Amino acid sequence: MDISRIQFQNATTDEVQAAIRAFLCLPMEMPEIRNGQVVSPPPKRVTPDVLAPHLGNDLGRASALMSELISSGYLDASGKPLAPAMVLAHDKSLPRIPRETVDRIIANLVAEAKRLNARVDARVFVERLDLFGSTLREGTDFGDIDVIVHLTDPTEDFTPEDMEEQDEVSAALQAVSEHINMTCPFDEVAARAATKTIYTRQA
Repeated sequence: MDISRIQFQNATTDEVQAAIRAFLCLPMEMPEIRNGQVVSPPPKRVTPDVLAPHLGNDLGRASALMSELISSGYLDASGKPLAPAMVLAHDKSLPRIPRETVDRIIANLVAEAKRLNARVDARVFVERLDLFGSTLREGTDFGDIDVIVHLTDPTEDFTPEDMEEQDEVSAALQAVSEHINMTCPFDEVAARAATKTIYTRQA
């Protein structure tokens, strides 16, 4: 997808892409047991409240964008992302790279994960890295490297400093290469994809 050709009336393409990416990483609610019955939570849906933080917290603009995304086929009427939204969320429009470069970037990513996990007094660790997407298929050139990044799960005593450290760890991994497309375990596309683990932290 050439995202430079995509235009929205109520937001920039970058704003829409960021909003959809953030939505995909929202945690999924867990089923509950009520009166002995398993009750599934409602599915995640894009709403104006989800879009607003990426539009300067302008709820009116977010509502207009919501209607536009539905009418243009990025969301269904309930707010569920459709295929074009998923493609936009994962697109980087970078020059394609050969398999040799992909393998080198993956090796560098694993080395960076090991370096981060060796930090003195670290509280946030890279627990696991999983590849998915095109890099698992045969091919001679690739647009990006899709990676599911599993970081230390937040606990009740997780502090604002820990959250900041999470962001720093993610940024350090992303800095390995612009061709790395990092996503979280809550991403609905990644959750359904075939994966290959390339790194697991040794406790």
